[in-house]
Amino acid sequence: MDRRTALKMISAGAAMWGAGCLSVEEAGPIDFELLNFTEDTHQVDVTITDEDGNSVLEETYKIEERRDGTRAIQEEEFTEATNGETFDIVVALSDGEPEEWGFRVTCNESDETPDVFFAEIRETHDREHTYVEFQQSTCSGDL
Repeated sequence: MDRRTALKMISAGAAMWGAGCLSVEEAGPIDFELLNFTEDTHQVDVTITDEDGNSVLEETYKIEERRDGTRAIQEEEFTEATNGETFDIVVALSDGEPEEWGFRVTCNESDETPDVFFAEIRETHDREHTYVEFQQSTCSGDL
């Protein structure tokens, strides 16, 4: 085998080996949903930042009180991400302290279950305290 043939074989083998190791995951859409489970209307400031500290969603919403079910505001596909990327979300009710949570994208490219960050406005049974809960996010691990 001459040197040129050997180099071609090595190059072809390296390209094939690298193809399996260098598979690049495409970014998929991320959704956000704000839910109101209380009997009060709220003004809510929402900021979601990526791992580099860039704001990917910064909005103020007015969400009506619960009537015959939960009220919801949806931001579909507000950004894109790959599995493993993390985001921070800060939600501030007009009458309370900001609450913060972290999310890790884990189900990108799944047609069945998209990554959805949920922020739920809830209140205690005696209605004395209103708070934000983040535990229901689908296909996302909390940080």
